[in-house]
Amino acid sequence: GMGVRCHNCAATVTPLWRRSANNEPLCNACGLYLKLHAMHRPKHLQQIASGGASGSGRGKTTKVLLEQEYPSKENASSLAPLSQTLPTASSMPPSCTNCETTLTPLWRKDDAGEILCNACGLYYKLHNRHRPISLKRNVIRRRSRYESKVVA
Repeated sequence: GMGVRCHNCAATVTPLWRRSANNEPLCNACGLYLKLHAMHRPKHLQQIASGGASGSGRGKTTKVLLEQEYPSKENASSLAPLSQTLPTASSMPPSCTNCETTLTPLWRKDDAGEILCNACGLYYKLHNRHRPISLKRNVIRRRSRYESKVVA
């Protein structure tokens, strides 16, 4: 939203706004840190963010730190579980260890840390076993959440 500032690091730009238990706005980095460590993100991880009072500078710094702390799929080879399944993350896209698809809206992991596509990951979470290959579709089907209104 407009004029939103992270309650922890004062960032004004972030890929995703999150909220603390007290409903205070948090930038993505501070929100993820709080969720993972059950404590606010320490100042030493916010590095250059304290320099300068302009909101835009702080936001850019937070985004740079985010890319270092939470690597994207492109530089995912720095993550141990991914580097074991992928020779090089840049030469080939991740693939589901269950159905071998490379196309999914969200990558998930099973209890053993194996990479799963969204469908296999949700199936595993719900049924506590891997999704049968017979359920695999070649097309990602979107849910229709609203009734279609016919205009006469």
